[in-house]
Amino acid sequence: MARSRAVDAREPGQVREEAALSEAAHAPRVSLAGAEPGGTLGASVSKRGARSTLFHMRVALATSEELPGLDPDDAPLLAALGDEAEPAVWSDPDVDWSAYDAVLIRSVWDYFLRHEDFLAWIDRVPVPMWNPAGTIRWNSEKGYLRELEAAGVPTITTAWDGEVTWDDAILKPTVAGGSLGLRRAQKGEPIEPGWMAQPFLPDIVSAGELSLVFFDGEFSHAIRKVPAEGDIRVQPEYGGRVTAAEPTAAELAAAERVLTAAGRDLLYARVDFVGENMLIELEAIEPRFFFSYAPGAHERLVDALRARVLS
Repeated sequence: MARSRAVDAREPGQVREEAALSEAAHAPRVSLAGAEPGGTLGASVSKRGARSTLFHMRVALATSEELPGLDPDDAPLLAALGDEAEPAVWSDPDVDWSAYDAVLIRSVWDYFLRHEDFLAWIDRVPVPMWNPAGTIRWNSEKGYLRELEAAGVPTITTAWDGEVTWDDAILKPTVAGGSLGLRRAQKGEPIEPGWMAQPFLPDIVSAGELSLVFFDGEFSHAIRKVPAEGDIRVQPEYGGRVTAAEPTAAELAAAERVLTAAGRDLLYARVDFVGENMLIELEAIEPRFFFSYAPGAHERLVDALRARVLS
């Protein structure tokens, strides 16, 4: 399990003074961001397209017991954050969260198994966290889809109680992730408390899901996930195929409308569509970003995080 590291004499959040000198036109370009008392200072240096991040802040990347070193997809993110960032297991009682300047939620892929414990933990974190606790709590139960639908976002028709009314349907828990508990269902099956039902959409099998990733409201990249033959789950763990995607103007505009309708503080978000831009999920807790399909995307997230901490 991850443990909090030894810290320097600086109190958490205290400004570490830095200095940089402008060089000649062909020298490395240095960009500095200042900070008010109680903030931190960061700088980025680049030369001929190469980039080194000098983050100068202690960042915990929250993860789970099953992935104490993070999901491999986050390796470039961890490297870009530098030596003062490290994974930390959210449920580890020995982690001193106050030793960090910020917490970035990543592969906490067991939160839905210990939902109440997880919500209690996000409320206890004593330093800035992204996404914030209020956003995470709202997004942790799929009932948020009702709110977005009421705001005009096209979503898959969903039944929250009663019984399944479609001949071919999907049943899934309202608190879950990674297709946990998802199964096919038939007309007449009861919808138990804590479950939801949706009609089975053939598009999910043929075209899969289109996922659009945003960092601080700005579009970063998109990928398409298609389930393996004979399956309905699009995750790579179940054999799903992932490819880079270029969204159309209509798809991008639809995703932006989802973020506007959510009206939440979102350092990061992944909008998952099926069919004709119907929202299946707004992932705002611990989405996989598929960095390996989007060169430079991890740096965009680092930049967005830095801007938040220094604001």
